[in-house]
Amino acid sequence: MKNGRVRAGYQVGQELYGEDSTARNAVVHVIGERPGNGQNTYSVYIGGVPRLRWKTGINHDVVRVVSGVSTSSTLPAKAAAQVLEILIDFLSPTKTTPSPAP
Repeated sequence: MKNGRVRAGYQVGQELYGEDSTARNAVVHVIGERPGNGQNTYSVYIGGVPRLRWKTGINHDVVRVVSGVSTSSTLPAKAAAQVLEILIDFLSPTKTTPSPAP
């Protein structure tokens, strides 16, 4: 993967779902913040799109992120609830495109 840690999750989705059925599928990947920044936080990237979009590749425009997850910012339980809400939205059978980030 030449484009970094965030896009690695997009590649995983393409490998898993690029040839799958017409169903919507999602990838959730958790990434710790860059080492050395003094923060013990992580971010959760959620991509959920129809099969054709996985096959052709996705980009940041169809991915949502819950960032700053830590004991001093967005608490993990709150972040988990936000991720679940995004997943439910993305995987809705009537969904045509991802919602813009709030």
